[in-house]
Amino acid sequence: MAFFRRRRAKNPTAAIAAFWTWWRESGAAAFEKGAATNEWGAAAEEMSRRVDAINPSLSWELAGGFDAELALVVTGAGSRELRPITDQWLRAAPPATEIWEYIDYRRRSDLNEGFPVMYEDVLVEFSDARFVMDIAPDYSFVDVDVYHPAFALLTGVEGPGGATFLILDALVGERDVEEFIGGVDVMHGSAPAGAVDGAALLAAIDAIKAKRDSLR
Repeated sequence: MAFFRRRRAKNPTAAIAAFWTWWRESGAAAFEKGAATNEWGAAAEEMSRRVDAINPSLSWELAGGFDAELALVVTGAGSRELRPITDQWLRAAPPATEIWEYIDYRRRSDLNEGFPVMYEDVLVEFSDARFVMDIAPDYSFVDVDVYHPAFALLTGVEGPGGATFLILDALVGERDVEEFIGGVDVMHGSAPAGAVDGAALLAAIDAIKAKRDSLR
């Protein structure tokens, strides 16, 4: 689950310290309960408020961990300007446990994981996204058009455009989006014939990776 805000940036040091104090005292337990019941309640709102206090352009999400059961992700969504802030947030994190690990970029999600993303108060399910792909002849990148039925409900400042990159980052992984996806466009209305699901997009990305590796 992820939330986005955009307001004036502040010095993050005090907000980062306050974030981790809250997390140790009550936040982690609230999110463990939410992950078990899929009922997030006030915990999601409090997380959004505290991440927003660090920097209004950051986003967060809960994901399945690689070395722990769950991962808390706070990311600048590929923004180089925000990396010092997410680095500072990560350095201040408590040690990882069997339950929690902490990450400052979105990794590729398990398609069967099922964690939702909240964007502009609209629930966006990854499995509903569809894609039209145009792979470069030399397999150097893929252009992607993205459709999601929730796009029709997104009327905020960033709207479907912001949700599109949220979906791509979550499905493909933030760093792979930067490296392997070229142009991105939003499809409105309904998904066209021939549009594919997230598994097919991941297969295309992996094919591009394999092609590059074979040329090294």
